Amino acid sequence: MVLYITEMGAIGDGIALNTDIINEAIDKVHQAGGGQVIVPPGIYISGAIFLKSNVQLYLEAGARILGAPDASMFPSVKNSHSCALVGAYGEENISIDGYGILELNHPFEGGEAHPLVLYIRNSKHISIRGVTLYQHGGHHISECAYCENVTYDSLIMNSRDSVMGDGFDITGCKNVTVNNCKIVAGDDAISMKTGNGDYPCENVTITNCMINSNWAGIRVGPESTGDMRNFTVSNCVFNDCSDALKIQLCTDYQMEDMTFSNLVLVNTCRAFCLTYRPPFNNKNDDEKQFHGKMRRLHFSNIIAKNGGRAAHQRYHKEQMIIQGMYGAPIEDLFFSNVKFICSGGGVVDKLHGILVPEHGLYDYYPEFLPCDLSYGADNDHPSSCMFLNHVENVTFVNCEFETIIPDERPAIVANDVKNVKLYQASTNVEAGLMCCYDVEGLTTVQCDGEIKFVDGEQKAQCDAFKKISIENTQHYVKNMRCKKAIPSMTKVFSVTHEVGENITVPSFMYNHEDGKKVYLHLGVLKGTPVVIVNGKEAYRWERGTCPTYNDGRTPIYADISDAVSPGENTIEVVLDGDFKQFRSETFDIYTSAE
Repeated sequence: MVLYITEMGAIGDGIALNTDIINEAIDKVHQAGGGQVIVPPGIYISGAIFLKSNVQLYLEAGARILGAPDASMFPSVKNSHSCALVGAYGEENISIDGYGILELNHPFEGGEAHPLVLYIRNSKHISIRGVTLYQHGGHHISECAYCENVTYDSLIMNSRDSVMGDGFDITGCKNVTVNNCKIVAGDDAISMKTGNGDYPCENVTITNCMINSNWAGIRVGPESTGDMRNFTVSNCVFNDCSDALKIQLCTDYQMEDMTFSNLVLVNTCRAFCLTYRPPFNNKNDDEKQFHGKMRRLHFSNIIAKNGGRAAHQRYHKEQMIIQGMYGAPIEDLFFSNVKFICSGGGVVDKLHGILVPEHGLYDYYPEFLPCDLSYGADNDHPSSCMFLNHVENVTFVNCEFETIIPDERPAIVANDVKNVKLYQASTNVEAGLMCCYDVEGLTTVQCDGEIKFVDGEQKAQCDAFKKISIENTQHYVKNMRCKKAIPSMTKVFSVTHEVGENITVPSFMYNHEDGKKVYLHLGVLKGTPVVIVNGKEAYRWERGTCPTYNDGRTPIYADISDAVSPGENTIEVVLDGDFKQFRSETFDIYTSAE
């Protein structure tokens, strides 16, 4: 059945109220088994419109449904506290299509309920295509809650002058696609979350969209009470957003298996923000630990250029944040072919503290991460591009970290991070590629930039190493310059020796297999080590430039490849100096294929 609302008596003069007429037309088509309710050109004033199963509301070009100015004309959608210009509850096969406009103009005034343009709840097989949705000064534009099989396609949405004007809210939905949309939002452009543990938000695809937001471009979480999984975002442009991608988990649920690819993020204050917030404020209470998981997020083929949204820069400082929690790290992150561009200009003597304080996440809604808790504080973050805190298994492949103007901070700062891999990563930042505070397991391969470990003020130039791999050693190299880095080494020989002061350590025999690089590992507390192979000095490392372990030991990985010969070799380790002390109980021989 096809029915024009004008056949039912609707008047599109911008004055007459058409609420009852439009709803009667929808009911008539629904009772006839389904079909189209068509809105011809004109301005039709209306209160709440309720869609019914098997009905399409079609707006012809030039048609505009304008929300009535009286908020009392928008009763709540069934079983909810939300009201809307167009709403539905418990329906199937419903759609809005065409080239017309749905528009609301209800300025936000405190806690008063404000209608959305579109609110659909507990429904299936929903299609919203082609139309333009405007929200002026009020609440969100659109929300689907606990729905299945939802398609948004070729929409134009604008709520930029609405302080709470989200574009799409996707709450506890399954099988959702958002395609070819242009969104200008006063709050989050697209927000995906859950509101009921029985309704996970899953299987969401967003592609070919233009996104402009006064807050987050795409936001996952945080006020969620259920699992979130299986999201893909691709082929989108984000422009003039406070945050482009904001992914936040606040509850003891799972957030996993998400990919973000082929994106351009420009004029954003912060391109990436991944954070946790606990359900309780006391992080030291063993009975109130955070048990949620954020894991398996992949980012590829992205240009992320910070520097826009000047009004918010005093909060975000343009630093990309990936911050888990004590005992609950964010896990399994993968960045490939990502170019991070930040404004730069950071000055070290402005730093309030080396690391962002933990209580910034425990006591506050996870939005701002200033170095102290004064919003707008004139303090820089510790890194110029990215801060990693409480993270496990993060890989960067062919990633670039740049600042537009010089910056005194390293590109990346990592704290309480396990298993970091950087392959062909580079930076133009003079302070280096990465500074590590508490890192266990670091692999870097063909990277251009300095890798620093805190503790000690000296730097050691490791030109003898073509590559360096640091695995399962929390404080291996400190303040080391690594223009290139090495694959994993294999321990092939170990000999126990006496530990103490002014001792003589006997030489030992090592049977070398030809064709492999050879490294000797030892730990020294005092003195300068000299390695002698087959009676000739093979390696000396002058103290004063040696990096150290946290307990004061000097960890030595001596490259003795050129000194050993195939077969048996006699190796001695001698300490020079007035005060000599070995701390390690073993000498270990490692080999590497390169």
